[in-house]
Amino acid sequence: TFVVIASLVICGALADNPPPSYKPQYPEAPAQYSFEWQVKDDYSKNDFGQNEERYGENTKGNTKG
Repeated sequence: TFVVIASLVICGALADNPPPSYKPQYPEAPAQYSFEWQVKDDYSKNDFGQNEERYGENTKGNTKG
């Protein structure tokens, strides 16, 4: 009985400590993007849009309309 109990304790201890899971490593890179859109419809007289650009922590842009 001692061998059975010792085996159960060892198996329980091993099952409680799973190996670390795989996590892919991605390089850190500053955020960088730019976009622009516009709507101009003479019939409905709609004329509006937006532009924005970002590099790292610096963001600037405008809205129209």
